[in-house]
Amino acid sequence: MHTLSRVPTGPATALSWGLSTYSLNRVAIVGAGIIGASIAWRLASEGFEVTVYDAGSYSGEASSAAAGMLAPGGEVRQLAAWTQDLLDAHQHYREWAAKLQAASGHYLDLLPTTAIDLAFDDAEWEALQARRRMLAPVGVHAEELSAQQLREAVPGITQESCRALRFPEDALVSPHEITHALRILLDRLNVRIFEQTTIASCKWNNGHFTLRTQDQKDLPEADLVVLAAGAWSSTIDLQLPPQPQVESPREAYPVRGHMIYCHRDPGTLGPIVRHDHLYVLQRTNGSVLAGSSEERIGFDREPKQEIFDNLLARTRRILPELFPQTPDASWIGFRPGIEDGGPEVRQYGELPLWLAYGHYRNGIMLAPHTAERIAASVEAFAGKPA
Repeated sequence: MHTLSRVPTGPATALSWGLSTYSLNRVAIVGAGIIGASIAWRLASEGFEVTVYDAGSYSGEASSAAAGMLAPGGEVRQLAAWTQDLLDAHQHYREWAAKLQAASGHYLDLLPTTAIDLAFDDAEWEALQARRRMLAPVGVHAEELSAQQLREAVPGITQESCRALRFPEDALVSPHEITHALRILLDRLNVRIFEQTTIASCKWNNGHFTLRTQDQKDLPEADLVVLAAGAWSSTIDLQLPPQPQVESPREAYPVRGHMIYCHRDPGTLGPIVRHDHLYVLQRTNGSVLAGSSEERIGFDREPKQEIFDNLLARTRRILPELFPQTPDASWIGFRPGIEDGGPEVRQYGELPLWLAYGHYRNGIMLAPHTAERIAASVEAFAGKPA
């Protein structure tokens, strides 16, 4: 849980904090996943001096474990304040990915596939139809498939009777290729990335921030800080002056997920296939992924074989011949959950501190949208032209 220590200060104004005496150019980003890396690229491109810190390795946690679905059809289960952000992110993702690929010279494997949701009984079918009715007014459309259309779209589908909706605009991208392309650009822009550097505290200190590591080492001063540490964001002690009438940073927490993998000839599967919270997908290189479980049990890295077995059984019910009896690989990851739903993407009061965490299952899709929002706010605060 966030520890929010109060640093005594005078009236809460930028001038009283001494900001006018600094160039507001040194940015520290805590977290080197796809969110932190996307923000770093955007800010470094505008001339900021950017340093990124991560407790583990670059893109080593949720970003590397993610499936990479760009799928509002599957992810929007209820309309909320942040739904429009998700839809906007999806709409502009291809443009952002094209820019990233052109700038880095690295192929991103963005696959404009579709997604098919299955229902095995009347209750599941009514739930799918209710989601279809909910999403249509916000521009997410689905179409009902006949049994013949379903078998043509997914030749290996089960012979068990089921009904299906297709979401034609859902897509797929490789998180590994995205973060690799970002790393190429960050290196080119001289962004410093410090791995195995656990940030324990972030203290406002007379016009700048001091970051202290877990082993009590003070890092170079920063004029501006972006907190993008995913599920670990609330483990950092924020030592800040009071921010009257400003909502405290919401708590982030880990939601553990299991995933299984096998390799098949490219093009074996085709669309993303979903049933309830299970998804099965295939990348253009032949990698097949099935996931995923959801457990709120802290940072427990010990996987559960029974969950892997359950994923395999549910996958083989839908696609009996796709996975072997023993998957080629399996792993866990920690999604960045957050209290009250919807990510934290905002400046904290009048301080040069920005929150960018809590994206849960949608960090890959929301990364460019979050980067744009944070960067625009940082640039306005620092007086740089947008």
